[in-house]
Amino acid sequence: MGSVLKAVIYALALSLVLPIAAQAATDDDAIAITLTAAHDGIAPGGELGLGVVQNPAPGWHTYWLNPGETGAPAEVTWQLPAGVTVEPIQWPTPRRLEFSGMVTYGYEAPSTLITRLHAANTLAAGTHLTIKAHIDTLVCRDVCEPVSRDLSIIVPVMQSAPKGDRLAAAMAGLPKPLSFNVAATQRDGRAVFDFTALEGKPSLHLSDDQVRGAYFFNESADVMAPAAKQSITALPTGFRVTVAAPRPTVAGPAMAGILTLGDGQSFRIKASAVPAPPRSAGLSWAALALAVGLAFLGGLVLNLMPCVFPILSMKLLALTRTGRETSAARTEALLYGVGVMLSFLSLAAVLEVARLLGHSLGWGFQMQSPTVTAALSLILLLVALNMSGLFEIGQGLQSVAGNTAGRMARLSPSANAFLTGVLAVVVAAPCTAPFMATAVGVALAQGGGVSLAIFTALGLGFAAPFVIMAHLLTRIPAVTKYLPKPGHWMSRLRHALAVPMYTAAAWMVWVFAQQVSPTGVWLLALALVSIGATLIFSRSSPWIKGAGMGLGVLAGVFGALQAPAAGTASATLATIPYESFSASRLTTLQAQGRPVLVDLTAAWCITCKVNERSALSDGKVITALKASGTVYMVGDWTRQDSGITAYLHTFGRSGVPLYVYYAPGRAPVILPQVLNAGALVKTLAPNAVKGDA
Repeated sequence: MGSVLKAVIYALALSLVLPIAAQAATDDDAIAITLTAAHDGIAPGGELGLGVVQNPAPGWHTYWLNPGETGAPAEVTWQLPAGVTVEPIQWPTPRRLEFSGMVTYGYEAPSTLITRLHAANTLAAGTHLTIKAHIDTLVCRDVCEPVSRDLSIIVPVMQSAPKGDRLAAAMAGLPKPLSFNVAATQRDGRAVFDFTALEGKPSLHLSDDQVRGAYFFNESADVMAPAAKQSITALPTGFRVTVAAPRPTVAGPAMAGILTLGDGQSFRIKASAVPAPPRSAGLSWAALALAVGLAFLGGLVLNLMPCVFPILSMKLLALTRTGRETSAARTEALLYGVGVMLSFLSLAAVLEVARLLGHSLGWGFQMQSPTVTAALSLILLLVALNMSGLFEIGQGLQSVAGNTAGRMARLSPSANAFLTGVLAVVVAAPCTAPFMATAVGVALAQGGGVSLAIFTALGLGFAAPFVIMAHLLTRIPAVTKYLPKPGHWMSRLRHALAVPMYTAAAWMVWVFAQQVSPTGVWLLALALVSIGATLIFSRSSPWIKGAGMGLGVLAGVFGALQAPAAGTASATLATIPYESFSASRLTTLQAQGRPVLVDLTAAWCITCKVNERSALSDGKVITALKASGTVYMVGDWTRQDSGITAYLHTFGRSGVPLYVYYAPGRAPVILPQVLNAGALVKTLAPNAVKGDA
């Protein structure tokens, strides 16, 4: 009897303990699940929002529709009365979670899975509907626990739907729906998905801040592995997702997911797959020869573009010595060519590395960096001061390095020639000359050996005129005897040629001012004054010189690090009212049948500024724009803008300026890089103004 009584007592104890333990292992400890209705009733023929609220305990999390590398999403099974239907679940925006090296998608905070009930017109007011839901979900921390709950609510059928919405906040937080086409390609071990807006449908024009930190949560883990490194870039009417993909990846007939942006916005993306644009397997020999020839011609013409004008002072000064220092002049000309070639090949290497890493850089990308424009401001100012005779590089070297500097000073003309070639390329890179734009576009698209060949030809074309001229002047006696004899005129010419260098330095400071805050501009001014004064008054003590140079360097560095201004006030120097460039706005204007003139410019693009001051500010052009109702859109590429970069790529271009005219019902027309007011008037309003060209 004693053993039987003891067994009964144990059984009673277990019957009391086990239900409590089961409850603690599910909802009470790990998660609470509730079923919430948006309103207190539903009208016949109306709808009612329902929310399944999952509230995990601190340290626990639930999963999204695609849980990632592990986990399971919530499943809801409905039991509905006759005359009631339910829509599929709408999922809130998840987060990317990492646990023990595994990447999952889910929710650490309360999340609401939202659906809508639809009531038939036949339902009678005054009746009550019992809505039942069976929820199976998984909640995890360092361990995972499956949870099942049966929930129900009673919804009265009312003559009219009540006011108020308990799910309004949850509904507002859902990602906004957008539809796209998607094309998938495989490039250099990466899967690339291009999402482009459907014709006549809303599109996305993403800013740099939105792209920074963006992420695409794909509903299918088979297409984009959750652990794969991912990058988002902007397209003119959409976006590109690039993910590491060691195996070939293609999109299915449809793709769906959630795109989250750096500013906190999110979009529910539905995309229909379209064939990817065919990728060229490579250029034929004839096409490659044509691209190389265009690059060489582009390099030649680049010498005549406004960007290179400041460097002409240094070239002219070097040519004045050819009559008296023939051997040195030829050597310096060759070193100038070496500096040019190495600079072009360095640019090619940087662009190629960026391409392989999945980034998109354009021609002149270095000028988009405040650090580069600050350094160029200082270099151009120092060159101008040197040409003015306010300090000598050789003296500076001797004062700093003692006896060793004597040898360096003797090398300074050669070093100056080499550095002049480097500086010429850096300053000229913002310009794209005729013939050059197509060649550079091919180079950036093809990469590899094609890019190397094109940039080599571009460098040869750019260096050839000066190198050949220096050798002709020193090797042909008939030419040499007509060169002026050395004299005081050379010093006066040197001082006169310093003026363009001062102008170039001021221009570069203005460019810098478009890229940073006013504080950064003042810091750069302090750097220029400090370093310039230290070199001019080089007889001061070493301690003062060191302090002056150190102060200048620190001020310049901190100036370049200042946050950029909210907007660029000088996007264009033209006097025409304009709109800021937006791919979505451009699409809208085209749909409305409005003519549009797109002007992609940058503060550091001298050709752009010349066009703006001349052709685009011409009174006849302004009149033609108004008469034709043309919208003038300006895209400012002074700082990196992925949307503008993508738009440039659609026309096979890699740099500014780019002028595109959209006439209603016609294909876009690419205008010349150096604009002519008369030709532009004919393009804008061919029947309004005659004989003005």
